[in-house]
Amino acid sequence: MIVRNLCLNRWLAAAVLAIPWPAPVRGADEPRPPAVVAVNRVRYFPAPGRELAMAGGKIAGSNVSVREGFEPLAEIKSAPAAGQWSELTFTNTKRYRWIRYEAPPGSYGNVAELEFYSGQRRLLGQTFGSFGWRNLRNWPRAFDQKTDTWFDSDTADGQYLGVDVGELATAQTPRLDPPPTKGEALTPPQVELKCNTPGAMVRYSFTGAPGANDGLVYQGPIHLDRLTTIFAVAFKDGMPPSPIAWGTYPVGAPLKAGLHSLHVGNSLTGSLMRLPDCVRAAGYIHDYHTWLKEGGATPAIWTNTQAKAKAEWDQELAGMPRIDHLSVQPRLPGFTDSDLANEAKYDALFFEAARAKSPDVQPWIYAEWPSRKVGFNGWPPPSTTYEEACAALLMSTETVERKVRETYKEGKRPRILPCTLAVAHLKNQLEEGKIPGLSTQDFDPIMFYDNVHPGDPGRYLLAMVWFAAFYGESPVGKIPPVATSLTAEQADALQRLAWDVVKNYPDCGLYEEGVQPCGKPALASDGKIITLTSPTPGAWLRYTIDGSNPTRTTGYVYCGPIPVRPDLHLKAVAYKSGLADSEIAAQ
Repeated sequence: MIVRNLCLNRWLAAAVLAIPWPAPVRGADEPRPPAVVAVNRVRYFPAPGRELAMAGGKIAGSNVSVREGFEPLAEIKSAPAAGQWSELTFTNTKRYRWIRYEAPPGSYGNVAELEFYSGQRRLLGQTFGSFGWRNLRNWPRAFDQKTDTWFDSDTADGQYLGVDVGELATAQTPRLDPPPTKGEALTPPQVELKCNTPGAMVRYSFTGAPGANDGLVYQGPIHLDRLTTIFAVAFKDGMPPSPIAWGTYPVGAPLKAGLHSLHVGNSLTGSLMRLPDCVRAAGYIHDYHTWLKEGGATPAIWTNTQAKAKAEWDQELAGMPRIDHLSVQPRLPGFTDSDLANEAKYDALFFEAARAKSPDVQPWIYAEWPSRKVGFNGWPPPSTTYEEACAALLMSTETVERKVRETYKEGKRPRILPCTLAVAHLKNQLEEGKIPGLSTQDFDPIMFYDNVHPGDPGRYLLAMVWFAAFYGESPVGKIPPVATSLTAEQADALQRLAWDVVKNYPDCGLYEEGVQPCGKPALASDGKIITLTSPTPGAWLRYTIDGSNPTRTTGYVYCGPIPVRPDLHLKAVAYKSGLADSEIAAQ
């Protein structure tokens, strides 16, 4: 695996600190963390003018999960002093992996800084919090070591933020010996699992994170006979499960040479940093490079590259043997024709630069997903629901792609990575209970862990989409949930969702024409919303709202119910790879 992340801007560097990167697989000689500790002290700095908002706040701990099983430990009885640190000391000898501050009702979560301690020792780890913000004041503001920034949710009640202290409260993470190789075949083909916590039991699995009653109990060297990814967790009575150790081992033959890719964008492009690990689990070495420059939007990144980093850009291109895939990530300030045309202009400049290096490069436009907040990060009109926003954002991306092709005429035609469709249908499947052990309340932690960036499961879903599009093959049964705590069943559901999106989205290039038509869509309305269905199982739908005829490549992709509004003239068509398009249905 080769990964290069270049020039993260200051904002991204700060944001990454809030993202729950998985625990590393530790080598046999690496230093171990100190003995387990119990939280018994908290320091906090109130938000300016909101000191009363902290009175009644509680400290709680859990050994169940980041969101469940919390037990009260202490309470802030009175408002802290303005403009200075306060602290709360309490008696506690029980070890908790997840510790959080639960803001009192009506407080909007207001706190400027928060620190947890065991005696004099500060407890560090992966931070987490509840969804919501005003003026970009999300929960990571309370962990940025700046007392002039603060958490300010747009929801008054139910706000929380805390830290997962990991091995400070658990048995030590198992070590894989030997550690994963860079690509050569493992010889001899066996792996040992070691844990330095006396009395701990290690469980392992080849398909995902094992639970207390899942997988196999480690009893001796694991003999491998094929490419294998191992997941291991340590358990000990009275402690929550350890962080997950994982590693992929080629057996019998080295990993196959994979693709070389370069990705231009902002921190949502950086969310794909686990792509090489996922591709490795499928048996390839993927050469992954990112170009994340200050500016975030493609025009600003190009201008910055040419004005400040041209030599570095040239060096980066020269250092790659070739570029098989290049992606750009539109971040539009609005959705006017001039916005779309300007994005297309700079997308084409990056595509031409890559083609000068590698004439056979495949250009891609990364269709990200809308924010959960209306008016921020992509809610194109006339969207009023999240599902509509996903469809409209994809439609805008398709407009950019068409405009790119007006000037970019040599080489392979640009294609679209339809991540917004995967996110929209993830939301649907969670609401319909189709992903084992997950529900609608998991959508925000999955796709908006820190209110903007996806968590581990969301990054895994995105990697499945990119793998399917780049390698032209299904990830189902090939890529276990590396770097996540997903179960095998949950990973399988996300793999199938990603493959369904990629193979049925014509702009990915895998769509197959057919003769037998899909069933004609049915349009049902209750006077408030319109739902679309097709009698053909697994069919996708496109619709228009202006009376024009949709096709499988024009119109909005149906992502959920459509609100009824004046002057809505709805038409819909059903389509599916391997079949012909249906008749058009009209309202």
